[in-house]
Amino acid sequence: MSDEPDRKGASPPAKGSKTQKDRADQKRQEKLDLIRDQLDSGQLKIRKMTPAERKENPPRPRPPKRQRP
Repeated sequence: MSDEPDRKGASPPAKGSKTQKDRADQKRQEKLDLIRDQLDSGQLKIRKMTPAERKENPPRPRPPKRQRP
């Protein structure tokens, strides 16, 4: 018999491999870096909405928060 307990389910990630959260964080950071690069180079501009645009596209109402039991 082995000294290790019997493992059921997924094993922890191997050394050097990333978890799903780590991969998602890295992908998000890459997207943010791309946006910053586009802002710096002038390819992208972020501006305020005009009153006419705001009227055509009002803010969406927030969904109600779930109450804890």
